[in-house]
Amino acid sequence: SRAPAAVGAVVGLQSVAATLAPSEMLTPPPESVALDNYFKEMMWTGGPSGSQEATTGLANACFDYEELFNNLCYRTCKLLTNGSFPLRTSPWTCCQASQIQDCFFTNQDRNLGICSGYDVAGDGNSCPHSPGKCLPNEE
Repeated sequence: SRAPAAVGAVVGLQSVAATLAPSEMLTPPPESVALDNYFKEMMWTGGPSGSQEATTGLANACFDYEELFNNLCYRTCKLLTNGSFPLRTSPWTCCQASQIQDCFFTNQDRNLGICSGYDVAGDGNSCPHSPGKCLPNEE
């Protein structure tokens, strides 16, 4: 008698797995350095631009239409929400209150995304960036 298709598929996977070295079977896909640095800075775990204290004193750290949050420059919540939720509380949330202690789950607006939604730089289309403006010879 013939084995069911599902059993054949499992046997097929086992034979493919048998040809791979153990390190190939357990290795996650490579992560780009830029993406890794972005997540480290976004979650404030020590990305490449140094400490919060070192960057907050920089002249022109973020553009006028951006706000500094967790060592990255984001488009302001005020602009993103047409003034309805002016206070940033995370890369993905903006609060209706004017002080952080007045922010609760019920008065925050969420727009989740990676380099989209509220997690954007001043242009509204790209990833938040480290403080500092480009030099004349940079983009």
